[in-house]
Amino acid sequence: MDSGLWQQSITETSCPPWPCPVCQRGILALVEDSLVFKQTRESIRAEEHPQDWDPGLVDYAFTAWAACGICGQEVSLSGNGGLIPNYEEVEDHPHGGYESFLDGFFLKHSYPALELFPIPEKCPESVAKEVISAFELYWIYRPACAGRLRVALEALMDHLNIQKEIPTNKGGMRELSLHQRIEAYRVIEPILGGNLLALKWLGNTGSHSSVVSKRDILDAFEVFEDALAEIIDKRSEKMAQLAERLRKRHGK
Repeated sequence: MDSGLWQQSITETSCPPWPCPVCQRGILALVEDSLVFKQTRESIRAEEHPQDWDPGLVDYAFTAWAACGICGQEVSLSGNGGLIPNYEEVEDHPHGGYESFLDGFFLKHSYPALELFPIPEKCPESVAKEVISAFELYWIYRPACAGRLRVALEALMDHLNIQKEIPTNKGGMRELSLHQRIEAYRVIEPILGGNLLALKWLGNTGSHSSVVSKRDILDAFEVFEDALAEIIDKRSEKMAQLAERLRKRHGK
């Protein structure tokens, strides 16, 4: 996963080289002249008071289309925008400075939803749909995105058949928390279990606080991507098999 790719903005003529959410092979490019933007009324009113105005008060709403270079799938894009500094070296400027501003646009919604990392083909639907929901929420509200990853963890524990209940001394059943279920999995897979536990803590933060950074979410996606590659695609096991095949062919 290229974390930097998911922090880039859109311009009037281009979008970041995001992977196609349908074929996963092609790269999206902005459809020529498809981006349309309007300044919000509040932003226009701010310009009526030049003594209090600054570039940070400019606010746009935009829509646009991007198309895959391989399968041709078109993806609708929408969100907000504003003026961003056009950083250039300015001679003798004490801080480098900038000469102008550019219109920049920030994605809030796409359809089909962009996938920030490829979900394994064999990933159970119950897990995949929650991960895709997290992808959608990344652009809108990060705490809710973290919460959705927590739900995806619950689904992953179900897929792994990690028990949800244990018997009580009174003959009934007591439901296990997600933390307890991950700890049970951690006994089997210490490293993966520890990594998933970190995601659970982030999910807790997202459920009870608005302080979840973009960096936190991108790190979490990278951890989840690795976990799915190991659990669903059995990446390490496949690599070990390839290495063993080489050893048998070429080892002494």
